[in-house]
Amino acid sequence: MRSPYSTGDGYVILVDALKFNIGWLQAGPGLDDSCKLRRYMPADYKFHEAVIGFKHGIENPVPLAEVSYLEWGSRAGIRFTNGMTRSFWLLAHDAPAFPIFTGCHYSIDKIHEIAGLAEPMPVMMI
Repeated sequence: MRSPYSTGDGYVILVDALKFNIGWLQAGPGLDDSCKLRRYMPADYKFHEAVIGFKHGIENPVPLAEVSYLEWGSRAGIRFTNGMTRSFWLLAHDAPAFPIFTGCHYSIDKIHEIAGLAEPMPVMMI
């Protein structure tokens, strides 16, 4: 996987897949209606695109999913900006962990608290 941007900066966070999935599900209706239970993820209409993307391997890595942490009233959770289908693929294939990207400074600590496996790493693309 590679950073989703060619310029700019942000943080890469290695997340525990199960904890990440739970944090995403907790966002729920109104925050992020897109999360499905793992068993339904392969039925997503764009799932085949992720299959094709991951087949290229290290020669042409897929971009990291871009996520943020969102609070709305008394609810909070993970919300996607980009990379939802790639994340469905990883979760549906029982990946134990994977890296995600956030450019939102507020989200760094929150996502790390929810699902982080290692300290967030700042990245700057030139």
